[in-house]
Amino acid sequence: MWKSFCNVLILCVCCVHPISGAVSSATDGLMPRCLFLGVELTKPVYFLYQDDQGSQYECHLTAGYPKWLPGITYGWVTSCWQDKRFDPLRRAKYTSQGQFFRITIDYNFLKYTPKKNAAFLGLRYVGCFFGDRLQGTYREGGTDRFIESNQSDVKARWFEATAGVRLQVYRKLYVGSSACYKFGLKVTQADHHVPYYVLGWGLNDNQNKWGIDTYVSLGVPISG
Repeated sequence: MWKSFCNVLILCVCCVHPISGAVSSATDGLMPRCLFLGVELTKPVYFLYQDDQGSQYECHLTAGYPKWLPGITYGWVTSCWQDKRFDPLRRAKYTSQGQFFRITIDYNFLKYTPKKNAAFLGLRYVGCFFGDRLQGTYREGGTDRFIESNQSDVKARWFEATAGVRLQVYRKLYVGSSACYKFGLKVTQADHHVPYYVLGWGLNDNQNKWGIDTYVSLGVPISG
């Protein structure tokens, strides 16, 4: 799976290179000026203060060209939601676990800055694959009946429009933040029930989403 992600990143780099229109410039050549390796900071904390129990972790790799910032993100999530409005014996419980990836292309408005800071607008393609389980009871004819539904190969995809910044704080250490508007969700292979929660997207309530990412990165100089 990691090999496939790396191949996609290389493809993004090769596609962005001719678009930049700077073949004659060494810094706009095939090699990026810097690679940024980072992790997302807010998602693990966010899950601690929600009604659900679980965790979400993300790591990312971004190629730092002067104009274009292609990148890829990999995340893994576990989630457990439980309905607390009713009698504990008749509560519904929903659990899910899986991974997602993002393919990103951002346009950098701060070109050729010595510290490789960035202010960017961009677009992401996101893919997700996970399994989930729905458990609960319902009353029929005065009798409580237990139901359980499992799915192991659910897939989803959507798009994200982004805007953000990345700033150097100390030598090779960078922090950044971006806001994203998520749209175009499509869920497939959910044959037994409608997923309550789509990993990386959020609640599956037929509404587009807003999100904020905050991350810390290590900049590894390559050229320039």
